[in-house]
Parts: sequence; structure tokens; C-alpha cells
Amino acid sequence: MFESAQPITVTAKLLNVFSVLFEDSSALESIDVTTIIPRILHIATNYAEDVGPIYDGTGKTNRTRTAQGSSRRIRSKTTTKRDPNLEKSYLPEIQCNCCKILQKISQYEKYTQILILNGVEKRLLDLLSKTSDISVQIAAARAISVCARNNSVQLRLTSLGGVGEFARLLKIDNSESRSTALAALAQLTRENAIACRELKRAPNTLPQLVACLKGPEVDVLNALSIVSELSNDDKAREDLHHFDIVPSIVEALSSDSKRILESLALTLPRVIVTDHEVESFEQTGGMVGLLKCLKSPCLKVRNAGAFASALLSENALAARLLYDSGALEYLCLMKSAEDHHSPQVDVAIRNMLDSNVLLKFAMTGVLDFSDITGDLFYDVGRLKASERLKGLECYANETRLQTMPVWLLNIREPGTDEPPAFTLPVDVRLRSFLKSVIEKVNAFEDLKEKVLNLAKEVADFFGGPITRQEAFGCVDWQAVAKYRCLHSTNIVPIGLPIRAGYRHRALLFKFIADKLRIFSTCVCGEYSIAYNVICTKKSTETPQSYVVNLMDSPGALYVTDSKEASQYCRI
Repeated sequence: MFESAQPITVTAKLLNVFSVLFEDSSALESIDVTTIIPRILHIATNYAEDVGPIYDGTGKTNRTRTAQGSSRRIRSKTTTKRDPNLEKSYLPEIQCNCCKILQKISQYEKYTQILILNGVEKRLLDLLSKTSDISVQIAAARAISVCARNNSVQLRLTSLGGVGEFARLLKIDNSESRSTALAALAQLTRENAIACRELKRAPNTLPQLVACLKGPEVDVLNALSIVSELSNDDKAREDLHHFDIVPSIVEALSSDSKRILESLALTLPRVIVTDHEVESFEQTGGMVGLLKCLKSPCLKVRNAGAFASALLSENALAARLLYDSGALEYLCLMKSAEDHHSPQVDVAIRNMLDSNVLLKFAMTGVLDFSDITGDLFYDVGRLKASERLKGLECYANETRLQTMPVWLLNIREPGTDEPPAFTLPVDVRLRSFLKSVIEKVNAFEDLKEKVLNLAKEVADFFGGPITRQEAFGCVDWQAVAKYRCLHSTNIVPIGLPIRAGYRHRALLFKFIADKLRIFSTCVCGEYSIAYNVICTKKSTETPQSYVVNLMDSPGALYVTDSKEASQYCRI
């Protein structure tokens, strides 16, 4: 079978039969593949008298075997004269069928070692580089892309210059050869930094790769796989941006293909990293495209969108732009479907909130140890996911008395407000109190002493110790309403009320503790209950967290899991 002495027409027909026969995996089981592989490789790459050495996977190397196992070749008694013109006409068909057979055999892992021993990667790469027939090039490239799924073959192909060959094939003005080259490069660059480096060096390859993002689905998917691997290198990622990859990605985000949208979303965090790249992505409509993934009816696309949001939102600018685009609302909707949502949904929401302490407090009612309030903070009450956090200028113009006031903590110097045309209320009482309390508290060395005195000062600022029952009705709402009407604003300085309860005290404690570098939390719980937690640690003791009493016994500290802490934090 496949003897070089037989007419080339017979060989061509036999190969065609085998390429069809091997569509059925059971056919491979009934044939001695160890004999077939070297003969097929020989015919594909060098149709001559000698078939070449055979490696059968047993560790033995034989010349062409006969049915009796002899190394001596049995020649046909009747010799057919070879016709060079006939061979030339049939050779492309023969080589294509050989490549198809090798491609099908390569799909089975148990034959991989035999293929490697027979130098499949070198033989096929030689065929690809030497043939001028485009159909043979395509067939060889397809076989190589399947073989390259094996890591050893992948690395061997890289060392033999396979990346350069496929980069050349990528630039041919033929859609089929381009698709085949992309598929092969996607396999070669998979977790292969050397191949990525070689591809980046290939002349005019990156712009061609970016252009493939506008092609058919299979080309886009393979191009995205390559882009994802290339983007692990900062310089390669910068080069991709130089060739305008962002507009191509954004255009692809308008696709109706679920597979493209999923792959794009998974690739985005590798391509969009720096603030400049985030800005470029936003300016070309990328955030709107990502929002499309989060709104998709396909679960895989939604989860991929959540994955992209989670990683992108590690960048503070991206987190803000994602929130502005409305991503948080859809992430919260995904979270509500607890049996379906990806864990990345929680990460995306957390990153988005962590990037904006004002938003985090409005959405969750929680400020953690790492959340620093700064010199300007305001409390708008609890926001729903469908509601948006607005700027102070917008809240100032909401003069409807049926809305809750926005409580302002502002110690900025007058004239530093933004925008310049909008002037925030100056809280003279808060500024004076802050200066005084910092001096008093800093006089103590021990952290617990500092917390005790700060708690007493905050309680005195809001009318001194009060009981739980008094706390819920102690604010003089008439004075607050008068201020809002007088100044035509919905923003009220937190220092305006002479008496206040849980929320005001807990928020002011956190605000001042941040200035004193006392790490604390502020948690607004159920039924207007709010409390602070501090964490203490000495070199000789383990960390211990305490709930701080700001109400009936200011300065008292309760271990967080104690009965007293539970009573203070809950009704």
C-alpha cells in the first residue's frame, strides 16, 4: 500500500479513499497506523523511490517493512515508467490528502508520540515553506494547527520558525489561507511567550492581525486568542494600540455572535490596562459595548462581561466609567439571580464600590478600615442599584422638602470647591471642633485612650450621652427645614444639628478617626442603627476588634462578638 513503484494515479485514489475513511474514528482502530504515518509523511514531502525510515513507537527504527518483516525491499516485477507531467498534476491532490489524513490522526493523543518520532512538525513545515500551491499550504497549515495542540510539537514548531511561516501565510490575499494561518498561530502562541515574541517581530503582522478582528466569526475568535496572548507583554500591547486595536474591538462588540462577545469580554482586561487605554476604550464607545455583554440573554456572555468588569474595575478610572455607564445596576441584577451568577459579579461590584467611598457608603451603608473619607464627604442616604449617585451641585438644587437632606462633612478651605461656580456651605462649627479634638486626642499615646476621648468628644458635639429611645427623635428637623429654605439647598452641614443620634455620630467618628489615623469602620445597619468598629494591636497581643459606644456610655469598648456589642448594634 502506498508503494512508490505503483502508478501515481493509484496512490492518489488510495489517499483520497483513506482521507474519507478516516472520518470514522473506528477505521483508525483497524489499521496499522504506525506503518501509515511514515509513509504518508514521505509521500507528502518527498514522492521518491525510498520511503525513508519508519518509527513505529516501539523504539526500533526500520527501513521500509514488507509483509514478512524483512528490511529488504521487494520490488515489483513489472515496473511502471514514471511520468513527470502526470506526477506534477496529481502531486497537489496527493499532498492535500496526506495532510488531511495526518490532521485526522493528530486528533488522537495516543498517536502523538509516533507522529513526533517521525518528525511530523518538521516534515509539514518543510512542505508549507517549499510548496507554491495554495491548497497544499492550507492543508499543511491545518494539519500543523492540530499537531500544535501538543506542547512538545508546539515548542518544536516555534524553534523551527513556524511562526514566521504562518505570519507569511497570514498576509496572502486569500481568505482561506488567512483563516488557516490564524488558527495555527492561535495554537502556536497559546501560553508560549517565545512564539508571541517571534510574532511581534514579524514585519507588518500586527496590523494584519488587528484587521482580522473585522472578519468572519472563526477569524475573530482566533485573532482574539492571539491578541490575548500577545497582550501579556506590555510592549506588544502598546504596539497593538498603536495599530488602533481599540476601535476594532469596539466594532466587534456590536456583533450578534455570542461566541465573539464572550471571547471579547474575556480578552478585554488584558488589552485595556492603563488610564490612557481606558480613556480610549470609553471614547470609542467601549463601555456601551461591555454593557451589552452584561445585558445579554446568554449566561456565558453575561458571566464573561462580569469577568471583564471585575478586572477592568481594578483601575479606578475604569471603575468610575463603568458605574457611569450603568454597569452596576446590571451586575446587581445578576447577583440577585444567585443560582446563576458568576463569582466575578461580586468582585466587579466590590471593585466598583471600593473605587468610590461616597458610592460605597450610599449603596451599602458601610465604610471599611481602608475607606478614607478625606476632607469632603457627604451622606445621601441609601441608594438603590437603579439610582445614580450625583454630584453635590445636583443635590444642592433639589430643594424639595419631602426628600431627606444630604449631610455634608466639609473641612476644605474656602475657594477650593469644584466647580468654581458652585460654593459649598462652610461648616464653621465642624472646622473649629475638628481642630480642637485633634489636639486633645493626639495628647494621648495609647490607642484605647485616643478612642475613648474621641468618642466622648463626638458624643458631646451632638448633645452628650443619650439613650436609645432618645436617639430616634433627637434631631431638630424644624431647624434643618429652616436652613434648607433659607439657603434654597438640600445640602445641610453635619454640624447644624445640636443633637443627633446613631448615624450622625458614627459618621463623624469615622471622619475624624481617618484624620487621626485611627483605623475604623462605619456601619449603618437596620432601623437607623449605626456603629463603629476599631482594631487594636500591640506587639505582645493578637489583634482585637471592638465596637465603640457613642450613645449612652461614650467611649465604652465592646469586643465585637460579645453580648454587649450585639445589643449596641441591633434593636
